[in-house]
Amino acid sequence: MVDNLVHGKRENVHKKASFFHADITSPQINRIFSKFKPQVINHHAALVNVFQSMKSPTMDGKVNVLGTLNLLENAKKAKVKQFVFASSVAVYGEAKKLPIKENDPTAPISFYGINKLISEKYVSLHKNDFSTIIFRYSNVYGSRQDSSAESGVVAIFIQNLLKNKDCIVFGDGKQTRDFVYIGDVARANLLAAEKKTEGIFNISTNKETSILDLYKLLSNKIKLKGKIDFTKPRKGDIKKNVLDNGKAKRILGWRPKYDLHNFASLQ
Repeated sequence: MVDNLVHGKRENVHKKASFFHADITSPQINRIFSKFKPQVINHHAALVNVFQSMKSPTMDGKVNVLGTLNLLENAKKAKVKQFVFASSVAVYGEAKKLPIKENDPTAPISFYGINKLISEKYVSLHKNDFSTIIFRYSNVYGSRQDSSAESGVVAIFIQNLLKNKDCIVFGDGKQTRDFVYIGDVARANLLAAEKKTEGIFNISTNKETSILDLYKLLSNKIKLKGKIDFTKPRKGDIKKNVLDNGKAKRILGWRPKYDLHNFASLQ
């Protein structure tokens, strides 16, 4: 496992895992490949902040595009068998129809989405070097999610409610998201490795939830009523999204086991 620990935590790494403290843009990646000799690359490292990408597109491109290129070049030299890339719903932008399917147009409205789409293209160009699979995740949430990184509204709302702090809502709160649990995402990645499948897959619940409904659900489950602080919309935020997950069901044999309601019951 490679992580620069900017937002990750060393104690969350499994004790039996080989861990390398490094950045994916670093020349050190070459030495790690030479030492570890991986057969499968599962690339989830990224700057995951749409709003921050609009303020600093250069940094977002450096990590999310150049970091991916660095991994791809090293994967080719190492003759890996499979490359799994974590992409995002952000590549679709404001879709004209919902739910969004994998063959629908891609028109990102944020630098984060643009850089994820560019990275997808680079990954696909290596399909003759190793098998490639691209997962376009909807909004992922779950245990150990970092609520300090200005991303991950589920974790942020839960932390603010527990601390009796206001929950900030950008815009009117009617914007919708498709929230998928991290455990379901992990299973999709395991299935990809087992089945050696190629292609692009949406990983989602195919369920649309507004930010206001999310707040109500969490506050009711936690039984703590906070206050919503409405503020202006953020540039680059998508108004509505929900992803069709039929392809993942048919080809991977994957389907989500969790939704927001049973996740909230666990908290």
